Amino acid sequence: MAELKKHSIVTFPVSLLLSGRQVLVVGGGRVAERKIIRLLESGAVVSVCAPEPGKNTASLAGNKKIIFSNRVFDPAADLDTERRPFLVYAATDNPQVNLQVITECRARGIPVCAADENWQHGDFITPASFNGKDLSISVSTGGQSCISSKKVRDYLARQIPLAWPLDFIVISTDHRISDLNQRERFHLNNEKRAQAGEMIRHVAGVHEFVFLITCNRIELYAVITAGHEAIIKTLCRIIDFDHLDETAFTILRGREAFGHLARVLAGIYSQVTGEKHIVSQAEEAWGEARHNNWAGDTITKVYDGAKHVSRKIRKEVEPVLYEHEIEDIALEYAAARGFFRNPGTVTAVLGTGLIGQQIVERLGRMKPDIFWVYHRVKPEPSQWTMAALSIPWAELPIALRASGLIFTCLAGNEPVIGPEQAEFISRDRPVTIIDLGVPRNVAAGFADMVNRKNITDSAAGSLIPDAAQCTVIDLETLKHWYRDEKIDIASLYRIADKVISREDRWYPLAQQQKNPGPMDFSNRNPE
Repeated sequence: MAELKKHSIVTFPVSLLLSGRQVLVVGGGRVAERKIIRLLESGAVVSVCAPEPGKNTASLAGNKKIIFSNRVFDPAADLDTERRPFLVYAATDNPQVNLQVITECRARGIPVCAADENWQHGDFITPASFNGKDLSISVSTGGQSCISSKKVRDYLARQIPLAWPLDFIVISTDHRISDLNQRERFHLNNEKRAQAGEMIRHVAGVHEFVFLITCNRIELYAVITAGHEAIIKTLCRIIDFDHLDETAFTILRGREAFGHLARVLAGIYSQVTGEKHIVSQAEEAWGEARHNNWAGDTITKVYDGAKHVSRKIRKEVEPVLYEHEIEDIALEYAAARGFFRNPGTVTAVLGTGLIGQQIVERLGRMKPDIFWVYHRVKPEPSQWTMAALSIPWAELPIALRASGLIFTCLAGNEPVIGPEQAEFISRDRPVTIIDLGVPRNVAAGFADMVNRKNITDSAAGSLIPDAAQCTVIDLETLKHWYRDEKIDIASLYRIADKVISREDRWYPLAQQQKNPGPMDFSNRNPE
């Protein structure tokens, strides 16, 4: 026989169908008894030969649970009979006997396993395992470390009760229940999401999760083990929602959470009701989660189902929805305030992203004077943006002095219009700044800074007869204006509710597997 190897051996995992098959166990001690019990549970017809059976083996023999031979291993009697075994376990406390069993079995083409150091000469190994209702899990290190496989097995056994049944939840705050000042404090930028995601990955009972962060909402969607409130409380702490008033965020579960996601994707819960930016934002959120291994098949199926339902909602609300994107609302607000009635109005647009570009293109059709301020990369001109004068950030004061209407559409974590820019705002005409940034591009109280300065200058004897007013319109104010002017929200909610109820079958967790039940630790099997 070859010398035993010290490294692990590559193995192939299988689950044997032993019901009604003959299996021989050579040995009757503690190790053999564990094998015998598991074999009986699998439905095998178990024969045992041992000169000195242990207490449990003797009891099984006395109760006719096994075919017992009170003797040493005999190849002719044990292997060359009409009850020729389908497989054999060599589980004595004598390595030489176990080696003999392996030799005799392999000579006859009978699969054999040794429970001692001879295992590498056999045909298979029995991994560390445990059983639950409708579930069994096995762990193997290829024979390299029984201790490691047992540790992993026991760890998994403790985690399995946290695996079923699954629940889909959302922890959410949005413009309907919290104002912009509240949400800004809890806004999760890329760095904060990465930190929170790393913490959530280590929370037992959280299987998959996605952050959906927009200018209107901060939401954490997750697939968790149902019935464990401690999991939800932990998630709230990680994203700091435990510092929010209970009325400023919601926690929804199951079908309610699914319906919430469908409404979000349909734009029903957006401040600009029916807007479609949320669709691409959700795609990016789920893409980020998949890239970071936060999201798997389950939460993706929930998302796909909600997306399908959201399309149905959009189709049915379309006839009653006055649909606009955020850039349309911003321009409509400006038009309602009379800015475009005066052909001499100068407009500045800060930012060259999607929203900034869309605003410049729409302004280009109206042909006002436009400053387009870029930070790093000069925008490429198109048919409708050629009317705009592109200037670098260093020349921002020029645009601020000349403009009566300013749109800010910049990405960033800090305001870019603050005290340093106050002196550049025109003092001989009213100025309106429409801030479309999240977080806000314009510092809190900026309008007051400008207006106080104008009043002071006027009192000091300047030629300004009446101190001109600076007004800052943030995203939330703008969207509330739109909702109040254009939308019958209650009717849209009723339509969405009917669609979600009708399309309930698209919620994938409605028909999930049953709980596998508690783990049976009495049947844990070592490698």
